[in-house]
Amino acid sequence: MGNLLNISRIESHRVKDKPEKVDLVRVIREVVVECNDKIEEQEVKIKLNSPSHFTITYDKELIREVVSNLIANAIKFNKQNGVVVIHLEKHNTKWLLQVANTGLVIPKKDQAHIFERFYRASDVKDKFSGTGLGLHIVQEYAKKWHGNVSFKSPAHFSERSMKGDKLRGTIFTLQLPVSAKQTK
Repeated sequence: MGNLLNISRIESHRVKDKPEKVDLVRVIREVVVECNDKIEEQEVKIKLNSPSHFTITYDKELIREVVSNLIANAIKFNKQNGVVVIHLEKHNTKWLLQVANTGLVIPKKDQAHIFERFYRASDVKDKFSGTGLGLHIVQEYAKKWHGNVSFKSPAHFSERSMKGDKLRGTIFTLQLPVSAKQTK
C-alpha cells in the first residue's frame, strides 16, 4: 500500500521534499541492518566500498526509500551465498551509487521494461513476492532530482570495483547531484 501511495504522490507532484544534510554512508548501513534477516537467510555477503562519511543534501526519508529499494532488490534477487557490492563515490557535482549482486541476470526480453510501473521480470513473477513498483519509484525520484538510474545485466565486477571480472550478476547505478534539485 505504501508504494502505491508514493507513486500517486510522485506522479501528481505532491511529494513533500525537505532537503537536509544526510550522511549517505550512514543511511546505507542502516538499510543493510534493516535487511539483516534476509541477508542471514540467504547467507549473502555485503561489501561496502565507500568513504567513511558522505554528506549529501536530500530529504532523508526519500533518499532512504531509494537506497532501500536498490539494496533490498540486490539481496532478494541474489543467489544463496551470493555477494552484494555497494559502491559509493563522488564525481565533481554528482554522486554515484552502484549496487551489484551475483544473483539473477535480468532476461533480455524484460530489460526494456524493468522501470515500468508494476512490471516484474518473467523469471521472478512466480518465485518472489513484490509489486513491481520499487524500481519505478527509484526512477521517478531520480528524474525528480535531475539524475538517472540505469543497470547492466549481465555485468562483471569484483568485491573491490565495478570494473573487475571475478563476479557476474547485475549492477544498478544511481547518479544524482550532490544537492537535490527540485522539479514541480
